[in-house]
Amino acid sequence: RAEVDFSAFDAAMSRAVEKHHFTNFMLQIEGMGGGDYQKWREPKIGAFGEQTPRYQAMFASYVKQLESHLREKGWLGMAYIYWFD
Repeated sequence: RAEVDFSAFDAAMSRAVEKHHFTNFMLQIEGMGGGDYQKWREPKIGAFGEQTPRYQAMFASYVKQLESHLREKGWLGMAYIYWFD
């Protein structure tokens, strides 16, 4: 199970939304992989690649927590993921 501390993120997002009136933001998903045609990063969490049971468990736990937290804060509809260029 992933353990996610949202305290710094929440402070920054609250400021961005309330003070600067942000309406959307790019959400980077750690371990997802991505990049562009010249430099591709394989999905990986620590030493675990995406085909390993540990990666799959950690990644699933992480993104479920992200989705739940963003929904609770009212920010889920503002988030987008830029995965590959």
